[in-house]
Amino acid sequence: MSAPFDSPFAVFALALLAQGLAAYIGDVLRKRAHVFRQGERHDFNTVQAATFTLLALIIGFAATTSARPWRRPKPMPSARNICVPICCRGTPVRARANY
Repeated sequence: MSAPFDSPFAVFALALLAQGLAAYIGDVLRKRAHVFRQGERHDFNTVQAATFTLLALIIGFAATTSARPWRRPKPMPSARNICVPICCRGTPVRARANY
């Protein structure tokens, strides 16, 4: 037995229906809303542009991080490899970097 959302066509049809319904509701609400007074339209356009810019940045960064392949973090070198070891005679030995 398969779930109804296993089919990409069903998901597409449901998303299309939901977007159409949201557009219809937005149109009805827009017709009921009051008309902007003088100066309010400019303020609204500024806020709307800033909102769309922020939305574009969020979507862009989300797409970038999801498209990048998963990488394992670099293993941290142990404290023995970081500090300069001292050999028996007291002369320092150059440590090898393991990056």
